[in-house]
Amino acid sequence: MLNSVVLTLTCAAILFWTFVSPISYAETPDYHGKSLHMGKVIILLVVSLERLRQRIKVFRRDLVVFISSEPSTSTEVPLGILKLEACLKEAGFKSDLVYIERWPEVLETIGETNPGYIGFSVTSEDLEEALVFAQELHREFKTPKILFGGKGISILYNKGERIKDIFDNYPVDALFVGDAEESLVRFIEALRKGESVEGIDGVICQRSDGSISLTAPVEIENLDRYPFAIRSARKGRRIAQMETSKGCYGI
Repeated sequence: MLNSVVLTLTCAAILFWTFVSPISYAETPDYHGKSLHMGKVIILLVVSLERLRQRIKVFRRDLVVFISSEPSTSTEVPLGILKLEACLKEAGFKSDLVYIERWPEVLETIGETNPGYIGFSVTSEDLEEALVFAQELHREFKTPKILFGGKGISILYNKGERIKDIFDNYPVDALFVGDAEESLVRFIEALRKGESVEGIDGVICQRSDGSISLTAPVEIENLDRYPFAIRSARKGRRIAQMETSKGCYGI
């Protein structure tokens, strides 16, 4: 919209400069030649600015893009992600939801929005695939911090497996264990303020010396404290299936 307005105003200015303004300065020598030259300069300037805008994208550190492992064609809604989106919105942050099976759409969304954070919600079955996708995203987009959560991460924590391996071998900035409604918001707010994220309940991260900062999983007892899931994230589905329980019986 803004680009169209700028282009329209620029064209109007060129037309005025070329055809209307010379009427008042008819006696000025070679005015039409100079005005046409000025018009070309303005056009080149607009084209250069547009190319620059396309190369330099605004880093949106308040935006989180969630990547769901659920099939986009399924009627089952990723309730956990929708709850996190609602909590982020209430705290003043923004979010978007894409599906891992639509990989070109994932790349397009992240390329266009340039988010501050990319969040994967994984199970034990799709963890390895998601880690490979995280590597691809890191090669393509260096700026966003990559976060992992979901049932698969909580199971690894409870078993005491692979936590350090994930940080050592994959471009993961933080793992979230347990319920992340509060810990995700606190994590992003701490980074926004330039504060350390170590010690935030439910957040696992790697220190600069390679050691792991572990905290206990968060268990929320009263879900009524938090906002309802964002319904718009259903992506236009006319039918949606939603579980009435939270978590996984295998944890």
